[in-house]
Amino acid sequence: MQSSLTPCWQLCEILQPVRNFFLLWLARERGRSLGCQLRGLSSVLTLGKCKLALATLCKSHDCSKDHRTTGNNSSIMATTASEANCSDAEPPPDTAAAARPPPETDTAAAASSDAKGGLRALLRIAIPTALANLAEYLPVSVALYFIGRRGDADDLDAVGLGRSYFNISCFSTSYGLISALRTLCPQAAGARKGKELHGLYAQRALAIVALAAIIGIIGIYFADAVLIHVLGQPKQLAKRAQRYGLALLPALFGIPCMTIVQRVMTAEGHVFANLAICATVFATAPAWQNFLVYRHGLGFVGAAWASSITNNQYLLLQIPYCLYVGLGHVFRPRSIGEVFDRRGVREFLGLSLPGLVASLLEWWSMEFVIALAGTRRSPAVLAAVTCALNIQTVLEMCWLGAMVATSVAVGAQVGAGDPKGAKRAARLGVLAAFCAAAITAAGLIVARPLIARLYSHDSDVVDLTSRCVPALALLVFFDAQNVCIQGTLSGAGAPQRIAMSNLIGWYGVAAPVALGLLFGLDLDQSAAPVLLCCCALGLATSFVLQLLALRSLDWEKQVQEASGRLAEGTGALAEPLLTSDV
Repeated sequence: MQSSLTPCWQLCEILQPVRNFFLLWLARERGRSLGCQLRGLSSVLTLGKCKLALATLCKSHDCSKDHRTTGNNSSIMATTASEANCSDAEPPPDTAAAARPPPETDTAAAASSDAKGGLRALLRIAIPTALANLAEYLPVSVALYFIGRRGDADDLDAVGLGRSYFNISCFSTSYGLISALRTLCPQAAGARKGKELHGLYAQRALAIVALAAIIGIIGIYFADAVLIHVLGQPKQLAKRAQRYGLALLPALFGIPCMTIVQRVMTAEGHVFANLAICATVFATAPAWQNFLVYRHGLGFVGAAWASSITNNQYLLLQIPYCLYVGLGHVFRPRSIGEVFDRRGVREFLGLSLPGLVASLLEWWSMEFVIALAGTRRSPAVLAAVTCALNIQTVLEMCWLGAMVATSVAVGAQVGAGDPKGAKRAARLGVLAAFCAAAITAAGLIVARPLIARLYSHDSDVVDLTSRCVPALALLVFFDAQNVCIQGTLSGAGAPQRIAMSNLIGWYGVAAPVALGLLFGLDLDQSAAPVLLCCCALGLATSFVLQLLALRSLDWEKQVQEASGRLAEGTGALAEPLLTSDV
């Protein structure tokens, strides 16, 4: 009896939410108490009459009544009177009321089920996107590895300073302007207007980024003067950094185009294809680095050319894939009037400019740390800080993947007009970020000896990098949470909160503390861990402020604003609406 009872009992446990629902429905239809139903079911399960339990859940009121009146004698329905007929064992009304479970039970079970489903959906986007972003940035680490292993500290310094200046003058600007797509694309997909609006949003973003890129190109051309006279860098180092930045200029086309198409693919659910494309491109990076750095002896300039070639390969794979899966509307040219529609551009800039400010504040602050490290007497300070921040940036690629996933999850719910679902997705994103940040920070502490020797074999650089690992772990812990909560606010359509939080965190708290300690105490090698701790302080402040903003966010208002934004976008088009299938 026990062996036959166990599978059925497990089935009943698995179907418990369905069972409770049907019991409530049966109790209402038959006018009997829920307590009788539950006690009858418990009695049947205790005696091993599992088939009777399942039949009771599935049969209607008339069928059950027929069994009671006709006295069905089959082995399936054979039972005692008290087991088969609840009317014989019906408790008094007060007992039934006491036996009835509170309504909060089903509500809590439903909420728990929704939370688990939301977390699974979030992870299905976050994990592939994080891995894709990691593969996207790893070529930078490959370049540092090739340069660092050549034994030339000057080349490593030039790569670190040159890439920092490129990020400040070019990449941070384009990345910030594209941040509007973290709001627009998921909301359009949630409202089932992706086929109509994604192409318009993508081409509008590309046009605005192309105009802004002119300023970045001018900044790279005069990089040596800025680095020498404004940031106080040595003349020889500034010249080498300028050469590195000029060789990176072709990437200024590939990176924004690739990122724009990625935003559309992620919003439409093509996250695994995006991962495959990024992994394929990454697989070619070591070959390009070896070919240009070693085979042709181009050194750090060859590393920059290899990075430019790598970054322009993404689009060559994205275009045929999008055409194959039905996302060709992204590349279908829109008219000038549609792309530069006054209301549409104003709406786009209203979302992208706060994202641009937030991006500039964070990128400039992090890169300014490298510039400050370059002013110290010991050359190991700049090398150690460069290596530490490169690890932080590699990990941030994972956090950016989680940020994109959170913005997609939240934005889709907002676009679909579900404020409760958006709020639930936001909470899950914050919780998942905290867990991932804690695990990663602990892993950095454990891997301290390996990290110290990852990029250089110079003894001074290795020792100083080892001293920086605890500060790096603290920085990574707050960076993960800060980046992920930015995705939540972006998906909700509130980038202004991000910009204000970054402004206060970096320039209201972190910058004064860093400058005071660095120049007030005239730190040399100790400047490296101090600078990293100050970065962590700025990120922690920004995260707390954004968390408070998220708690006070009016989700109903965000849904209404998204609805109006999507209506304005469709109104600017000259063609009829194309509704997405997803």
